[in-house]
Amino acid sequence: MELIMVRVALLAFLVSLFSIACSQDSVEKSSELSPEGMLEQAHRALLELEYCKFALSHSGDGTELFPGVTLSRIEGYLEFPDKSEFLVSAQLGSMLLETSVVMGNERAFMTDFFSGQWQEIPSESLPIDVLYFREALSAILVSLDEVELQSDSTEESELVTINGTTNSSVLSDLLSGALPDDTVDAKVVLQKHTHMLSQITLTGKLVDTDGLDMVRTLTLDYIDMPLIIAGPTINN
Repeated sequence: MELIMVRVALLAFLVSLFSIACSQDSVEKSSELSPEGMLEQAHRALLELEYCKFALSHSGDGTELFPGVTLSRIEGYLEFPDKSEFLVSAQLGSMLLETSVVMGNERAFMTDFFSGQWQEIPSESLPIDVLYFREALSAILVSLDEVELQSDSTEESELVTINGTTNSSVLSDLLSGALPDDTVDAKVVLQKHTHMLSQITLTGKLVDTDGLDMVRTLTLDYIDMPLIIAGPTINN
């Protein structure tokens, strides 16, 4: 009986050693993943993305929406491939303007800046086509040059930052009037354990009206179910 107990204890000890070794090996393999490998994982995850919340902020004067009106922030909800609801914040001189936009099934509606009434607009009239966020962000991730992993300030950080450069042309479908061949700096923030994209910051000139130090920051918030889109009814 004692011999059996010894054998059982020895077997349990060996199993625990094997489990620890496998765990360490998994950690080592994860830590050995190159920045390019992390970006590729983030790219694949984006292509499978169905729903998310997002926020796009601009520094400086923002992107020109209409003559004298500049975009400062967009935030809302995306349901790929063809539905979105978001709030646009813009500046007219010192005045803050806000409008809601709903997109779906090749139709777009926007509230009037002053009356708040819904009106249908041509979807191509919007300077930023948010329905292309997924493809545009994926293109940035796979086209990033001069890739460099930024050292984390603390071991406890849940994020990984990768710096690089990209070309303005990869945003041509997303951003109306994107320059054909300008280099911009990119800062990509990924979730450490899943390598899913958390944030991208682009610094540089993307359209003619931008300054060289224009900064655009896009933040994603992942959700696992669709949200109800308010506003005008868009047929499914």
